[in-house]
Amino acid sequence: MVKKENKENREQRTVPCSHLFLFIILITIIIFIIPTKTISAAPLTYIPLDSWVYPAISRLETLQAFSGNDTVATNTLPLIRIEAAYLIDTALSNIQRGKIEFKDSDLTLMEKLVLEFQDELTSIDVKIISINSDTASSETVAHATATTHPSDNRLYESLNYFAQQENLFSSNLSLSLLNPQMSRKDMAILLDEIIYQLQTEQIPLSSLTDQDIEKLEALIIELNDELSSQGLKIVRLNKTTVILDNLKSTLKINPYFTQKVDFRNPGNQSKLFSELGVKVSAAISENSALYFDYSADINYLLDSNLTNLINTQINQAYLTLRFPSFEIPTPSNTPFFPSLTSIEFPALDLQVGRDCMKWGPGYQGNLILSDNSPAFDMIKYSGTFDLNELGEGLGSVNFTKFFSLLDTLEDENRYFSGQRLEYKPFDTLTLGLSETAIISQDSSLLFYNPLPFIPPYYATWWIASMFSPQEVNCNVSVDMELNFHPGIKLYGEWMADDFIFFPEENPYPNRTGFLAGAYFADPLDTGNTDFRIEYTHINNYVYFPTHPWQDYLYQGEYIGHPLGPDADQLYLELTHRLSDKFNLSLNYTHERHGEGQAGIPLPSDPIIANENIFLSGIIEKQQAYQAEISYTMSPRWELSASATLENIENKDNTVGEDENNTYFQLELNYQF
Repeated sequence: MVKKENKENREQRTVPCSHLFLFIILITIIIFIIPTKTISAAPLTYIPLDSWVYPAISRLETLQAFSGNDTVATNTLPLIRIEAAYLIDTALSNIQRGKIEFKDSDLTLMEKLVLEFQDELTSIDVKIISINSDTASSETVAHATATTHPSDNRLYESLNYFAQQENLFSSNLSLSLLNPQMSRKDMAILLDEIIYQLQTEQIPLSSLTDQDIEKLEALIIELNDELSSQGLKIVRLNKTTVILDNLKSTLKINPYFTQKVDFRNPGNQSKLFSELGVKVSAAISENSALYFDYSADINYLLDSNLTNLINTQINQAYLTLRFPSFEIPTPSNTPFFPSLTSIEFPALDLQVGRDCMKWGPGYQGNLILSDNSPAFDMIKYSGTFDLNELGEGLGSVNFTKFFSLLDTLEDENRYFSGQRLEYKPFDTLTLGLSETAIISQDSSLLFYNPLPFIPPYYATWWIASMFSPQEVNCNVSVDMELNFHPGIKLYGEWMADDFIFFPEENPYPNRTGFLAGAYFADPLDTGNTDFRIEYTHINNYVYFPTHPWQDYLYQGEYIGHPLGPDADQLYLELTHRLSDKFNLSLNYTHERHGEGQAGIPLPSDPIIANENIFLSGIIEKQQAYQAEISYTMSPRWELSASATLENIENKDNTVGEDENNTYFQLELNYQF
């Protein structure tokens, strides 16, 4: 199986909207009760899981660009746009301080991220001015960088050059500072005025000549330290100078169009997929935002009948609210923790609506929660606990918890909840702990406890079982990501659907799975090549408990890893950046599936259960070789073409049922 094919299948599913009406009503009410005002961007919306941003962040994280930031949980996805902005801000700081050095290709990637998140960056006081370095004199820039103590007279002359032009300084008071004996600090103040007026578009950048841009860029580089002392951060990328301050924003409406053509041989089976949609994001207030993604698609089977299927769906629709932190005073005469004067509750990000989630560092999928199933209708909240009050240098731990609705199985109304902690004890190590539970309307109210991990679900099940029997499907996973050297990331996840602590009393096998992988960013030291290897192993009976209504499925798709039970997978991928516009990807996938891939509940006989714990019965084997090339024609247009060779032995666990298939796919994406 190839990851791209799984994604396509997800795009073709119909997601029913019945559960969403409650959320739409709630969103409508909140829109009308929250006073709206002119604000600056919608930094509280989430980044879709299929965005190019996540591979970019993963690469930069592997290069240790985010060293020093322990407040953003990079393995608890999706990220809020403002969280990505904080990561970019950390990377810019590390570049400025000389803690990391990027090659041109990585500077270009940073530049792309800066421009994508410029509204969010400005909301945290990062001001962006685009200055095309191709139009500036490279000799001037090189000279300015190499000179340790530039002539203040030359700087004065450059500022005086701008003073001769109208409207570049906002007041006569500013001009009064201009004199040959002025300090470098005063020069920086005047320069900041010019920057501010350009960024706020009081003066169009297009009105400046090439000579103006050349002089402005040289001044920014020369007065870097003085500007920084005023709270300005200046980092030069390939074609963008990033400075700290200000804001620009608007309601965003982004229509999009996707066209795919698939060819399969043998059989001459061809399919045509067309999708037209719109993504809308808006800030309702400074602490609330709305996001909506609606699409209509048509699938044609290019046969003699030209069979087609028309589908419309709400892919995502949610409201986010940010609640500030607050403190509750504690009595001064308490015998416990007498030095504790108050209890601080962290700021919360609340999400209400429909969205996807992905927990863990896996690339092809994660064991406990992947983006394989349709989006969940849910209430989710997350925040950060500052542990430095317990001990210096302990950092922060991020928490997330959600409650959602699932489809009905076996006439049972099902509910799904989960909680996760993510912690970075060091810049190079990320640890994660996740739990999920599928419960019914008859389950104990203790499972609706809003506090994350107080107590864990397994403890909740044990406590609730003392009062009445509890039929609940609980899962737990731990994951780790180690970035011990710039450019090398090791990661893994272990999950337990059921773990036997006392096998002498309970002879049934452990229902567990694990994945392990390594990601190498720029192993050839050229700045253009990445390599990844990942192995996934899932035992039989995982995701399928005793009662069918507890199956770890939503709309017929695995909530966890798309590989499914009684299987393993080896995945290799090599990506190479051919140029600014062309990218090449080569990957190899090897999978084995036992007969348990159909979803077999745990047998009543423990001997049979142990004999068939992994790769049971007749084994289906799959190998796939894929090559893909993508071409970014412009910021709006992207074209990709791929070819896949697939070999299957014992298809559907049937001896002698072999297949050799060839797939070709063309995909065109356009952002209006």
